[in-house]
Amino acid sequence: GGTVQVLAAAGSYDPRTQYAILTAAGGVAGQFSGVTANFAFLTPTLRYQPTEVDLTLTRNDIAFATIAQTRNQGAVAGAIQAAGPGAGVYDRTVGLTTSEAVGAFRALTGDIHASAISAEFETAFFVREAILDRMRWGATPGYADGADYGRLPAAYT
Repeated sequence: GGTVQVLAAAGSYDPRTQYAILTAAGGVAGQFSGVTANFAFLTPTLRYQPTEVDLTLTRNDIAFATIAQTRNQGAVAGAIQAAGPGAGVYDRTVGLTTSEAVGAFRALTGDIHASAISAEFETAFFVREAILDRMRWGATPGYADGADYGRLPAAYT
């Protein structure tokens, strides 16, 4: 027989549920040669009944952190796995494909927040330096009020 190929669509997949994938009123004759799936953390198996074929998804032994691409993603993945079955974030993660899981770990790391803060500090550097340079220059000779706000040093022109 042919191979059953499970391609997970968006949704939630419970690793403790059987899904009837084939029903035959006259009975099931023969078997599929195998089953594959694109889940990262679930392994599919087929169970043959007299009038139907069921697909069962079972949690495999792949640790969440093994597919992480950075240390921060690995830490997030480890925390999610430590939450265990029954925790919403764990149950949602266990039914993801590899690329979806990596994307979820990336989103949960918070790396973007650190990058945004660094960018803000970098931008503030130029404003801060302009103010400090103005204070360092002091009065400009030849101007009555002692200040020349129209000139900048060569580095800023």
